[in-house]
This record gives sequence, C-alpha cells and structure tokens, in this order.
Amino acid sequence: MLIVHSLLVIALLLSGVRPAAAQDLAPRAYVITPLHSSAVNLTWSFYDGGLNFNGTVPITGATGTYSIPNITLYHSFGFFGRSANITVALPYGVGTFSGQVLGSNKSVYRSGLLDFVSRFSVNLIGGPAMQAQEFGKWKQKVILGAGVWLYTTNPAFYDIPKPEPQTESPIGSFEGHLSYTFKERAWVSLDGNFWWGGITALNSIRNLKTKQTSSRVGATVSVPFSKHQAIKASYSKGDYVRFGGNYNNVQIGWQYSWVGTHW
Repeated sequence: MLIVHSLLVIALLLSGVRPAAAQDLAPRAYVITPLHSSAVNLTWSFYDGGLNFNGTVPITGATGTYSIPNITLYHSFGFFGRSANITVALPYGVGTFSGQVLGSNKSVYRSGLLDFVSRFSVNLIGGPAMQAQEFGKWKQKVILGAGVWLYTTNPAFYDIPKPEPQTESPIGSFEGHLSYTFKERAWVSLDGNFWWGGITALNSIRNLKTKQTSSRVGATVSVPFSKHQAIKASYSKGDYVRFGGNYNNVQIGWQYSWVGTHW
C-alpha cells in the first residue's frame, strides 16, 4: 500500500499539478503602463478537473480539486526605450487528488507553499516607455510582448526510496488577448494560449512522454472601485491537454496600484 500511495504522490508532482507560469492566462501582462508603476495583487484561484499522465505512470481516472491563494508584486520600468515590467509571486496550494493506482482507489491531500515565480516582460510593439504625463495622451491599440521564465533544479524531487534531483526543459508559449476598455482601468478580455515543451528529467534521464502540448481559453473582467483599487475575476478551461492537469479554473483577485514612490 505504501508503494501505491507513493506512486500517486509522484504522479501528481510529475504532472505539474501546480500551475506552471507559461500555462497561465495573463491578460495585460504586456500592457503599457507609465514608468515606475507598481501594484500588489491578492488572488484566490480554484481548480477542478482531471489529470492526464499520458501513460507515464499506472494511474487512471485521476482528478484534482485545489485552491491557490497568491500574492503578486508588479513594477514597470524602461528597457532599451521599451515598456517593461517584472512580476514576482508566492503561491500557496491546498488540495485533494484522487485516482486508481494499480487497481486500487487512492486519494492524497497536500497543503504548502508552491514554487516561487518570477517573470520579466518587455513590450516589443505597442508603445515606448513613458512617464505618466506622456502616457495620459497615448492610446493603446495592438500590443506584442515577450516574457521569460527561468526554471531551477529541484534537488529533492520525491522518489522511491530517496529524493532525486529533477530538471525541466524550457517551455515555449504563445498567448493572445482581445481586450476592450470601457473606461479608465475598467476592461474585459477574451483569452487564449498554447504552450509546448517542459520535458522532465530525473537524474538526467529524460521522459519524452512528459512533453506538454496544450492550450487554454477563458475570459477576464476588471472593475475599479477607487483611485488605486480594482477587483478582477476570470474563468478558463483546458482546450487541449496532452499531458498534465485539465482543469476548470475560477479566479478572483484584488489589486492595489500606484505610480511613483508614493502610494
């Protein structure tokens, strides 16, 4: 029974039940903001759905239900004359995962900090880096941006009978948003993405079946209720998932934003 239970734990970790950064739908990640804009975001996300292990482990009918409270910090700056920003996040996960392992129904509960996430984004087409005074006269239209995520080695990946180092290859992603602004800081968007890669390796042995080729679609709305604060809500679902979690996701967040050094 210990082996059966451990198989489920390993499979959950292998499948990336923690949402990877490249998989997230992030509307306005590349939107132009005035130089020295900052924001604090508190977000609660709920995930419910199935897990596709693509035959990497002897588990069938796997499902997961979990929530992730998350704190995110955002700051914009100029990068070779272009508008750029950096985002850092620290999520916490709580959830239950179930599946049939070698003919036996098993369920595990997990709670704890997830991976620290950092993202550097730069606007390539859409507008230059601007001070607040210039930004007030500028209208946004088509925007093209690029972002970078970096993965480090997990030196204590859970394995039987001892932890082993695990690595993950880079993930490439394409993301698109059709957004409409009703008034200042009030907007709605239709969201979609596609990502590929992320092959994992244990002790330098690559498992090609863990290659991700998947996409999500969804919608987001943001409504301000004061000069600095806004509420954002979104829904997304897996459109095509080759490996990993195929979840429905509901997300609600609060944002406090400001420009300059004073709140």
